[in-house]
Amino acid sequence: MGALLRPDPLLLAQEQAAADAEAGLRTVVPLTGSSWSRAVAAVRERPVLGYAIGGLALTHATMIGVMVMTPLHMEHGGSGLEVIGIVISVHVLGMFAFSPLVGLLADRFGRPPVLGAGGAVLLVALLLCASAPSGMSWQVTAGLFLLGLGWSLAMVSASTMVAEHAPLEARTDVQGRLRLGHGHDRCGRGCAGRRHRRRRRLPGPRPGQPGARPGRARRGAACLRRGGRGDTPYGLTGFRTPVR
Repeated sequence: MGALLRPDPLLLAQEQAAADAEAGLRTVVPLTGSSWSRAVAAVRERPVLGYAIGGLALTHATMIGVMVMTPLHMEHGGSGLEVIGIVISVHVLGMFAFSPLVGLLADRFGRPPVLGAGGAVLLVALLLCASAPSGMSWQVTAGLFLLGLGWSLAMVSASTMVAEHAPLEARTDVQGRLRLGHGHDRCGRGCAGRRHRRRRRLPGPRPGQPGARPGRARRGAACLRRGGRGDTPYGLTGFRTPVR
């Protein structure tokens, strides 16, 4: 993006705004207050921003909440890491593979209809995932794919609405607060998944993975010396797939 996205859309808009101000076609609004206050003022002035931000927040919360729990749901049914990885890859395919087509749809039919279509696809994905049995199933595979596709539809259309309707002077403030909210949501969903794993006494990260504790790594090394027979019923992997 840094090499091919030239000229920068934001810089181009700022240059155009400066030229309009010199020609008397635009009134320059000085920046006042904090970044947060400018973002809140922009949302109050233009309610469509609130709808777009709300749609983005719900979309992201839905996607993160289902995605982080799917590996645990599949592992409970005996699925191995390879199968879980394939399902998550299908989900990522739905998230990003159709983004150019989604952008074309948003340009042709408008942002709000595409955002509504994304919500409908997410609802179908939730119904499929909720009906999926533990382990590998067509419901969880199709549900994760539609979850990614619905996220793409809503994310592209709502993000475009934010970029189009946010005032130029506060556009980066609104977008920055939006990304901050996404980060908080990811953190909260990750913590919820960790609490669920502890409550169900599920194994944690494998030795050497991010989040693994030194004590677990030492136990893993001792397990290797014993030929892969660990001190838990899951061995080294932390999943039901046996170590070979």
